[in-house]
Parts: sequence; structure tokens; C-alpha cells
Amino acid sequence: MNPAALAMAQATGAFAPELLLAFTLGYDVMGRVGEAARTGELVVRVVAS
Repeated sequence: MNPAALAMAQATGAFAPELLLAFTLGYDVMGRVGEAARTGELVVRVVAS
């Protein structure tokens, strides 16, 4: 776990499921942006909820 994420969760009173979701989504975004930067194909997708 990232120490900054743990500190932010503690400061905001986040529960474990929220922390895990935020941590997972952060890594997913980081991976997608990194892949797009390597291939030169940065694509932005908007997902309607």
C-alpha cells in the first residue's frame, strides 16, 4: 500500500473497501496513461454512469 493513500484514508475516515477501490483505480489510470504515452496514442474516454 502507498503510505500517502493510507494517510489520506485515515485523515478522511475512509473504510477499507473505499481505500482499496481508490488504490486500484489509481493504479489502473496510471497504467493506462503510461501505456498511452509509450505508444503515442493518448485516448480520452468518457464513461457515463
